[in-house]
Amino acid sequence: MVHRIVIADFDEQTGRLTIDARFRDDGAAEPGVNMDTKSWPHGGNAPGTPHGAVSACRGAATERLT
Repeated sequence: MVHRIVIADFDEQTGRLTIDARFRDDGAAEPGVNMDTKSWPHGGNAPGTPHGAVSACRGAATERLT
């Protein structure tokens, strides 16, 4: 899973992380997006190395932002 991007869902009640199985390449058997087989806009096709994290809030925290 080195070159794969996944989305994890965090359960605030239990603290459990689960992988969102809906986020996947079209026709893929496993969740996530495989970065080894992409064609990039600049014309390259070398494997991408995902890094970093993005987080979002839902519920009360989101309501305060709107």
